[in-house]
Amino acid sequence: MNTFAEHLEVTPATPETLADLYALHPDREDAARRLEALRGRIAAGHVHFAQTLILRGPRGVEGSLLLAGNPAVPLFPRLRPDASASAVTALLRAARAQVSPDRPLILDSTLAPLGAGPAREAGWAHTETHVLYETDLRAHTFAPEPGAREVGTDSPAVCALLAELGRADWRPDKDEVLIGLFGPAGEPLALGTVQASGRPDAATLDLIGVRPGRRGQGHGTRLHAHLLGWAAARGFTRHVGATDAGDLAMRRVLARHGARETAVQEVYLPLAPQAPERV
Repeated sequence: MNTFAEHLEVTPATPETLADLYALHPDREDAARRLEALRGRIAAGHVHFAQTLILRGPRGVEGSLLLAGNPAVPLFPRLRPDASASAVTALLRAARAQVSPDRPLILDSTLAPLGAGPAREAGWAHTETHVLYETDLRAHTFAPEPGAREVGTDSPAVCALLAELGRADWRPDKDEVLIGLFGPAGEPLALGTVQASGRPDAATLDLIGVRPGRRGQGHGTRLHAHLLGWAAARGFTRHVGATDAGDLAMRRVLARHGARETAVQEVYLPLAPQAPERV
């Protein structure tokens, strides 16, 4: 058991307190399903109680975290929206003590308060911030762009542009469609991809980039609209994705095409342990 300031305690769940992992979940039916599934995974030996963290304070449950067994899976702590900085630090410090040096942690604005201060105090370094968004493709019309067409990486001109954009070794996934926007002389001006997101009704896009020297002329906006139209024409009803919070140009394009920001995610990695001072 770890005890922190403000009478905060972080303890693993027990068979009697396992439900507290989902005490802050707003959808009670979904919480019940998740709890039942977790009980089954524990019974099968796939999850251990030591992989559960529950933060309690005077108000009751302040936060919780399930440490997935796969070290590549990011940690998504859940805390009260009004949790104090001390409470955030308490839960994240307990998590830091149990993870590998390269285990990512994500503070999602829909799950926890944001802010690098408490996280750093707990031993985590902020690396990047993303904005998540969603577009209702049924609410908009995106006309096909005459200069856009599907392309492959067997095209020397496409490969040359990928290299210019810093993606020389990139190749599309099996179900990922690469689309280029071409100028009047047949030269590729911009590249992007579209594919299913893993949810049957949603597509995700990757606007790879616009040729250096041709930026600021609306080519990225035109290709982005074409990608949305391509997805809508094939039955997708939503577009979901994320972009760097500092990419204001991309965020303007998304807003222009009807995207709604749904969350902000701050990404952290464990800080390296400090070497003891010599005396």
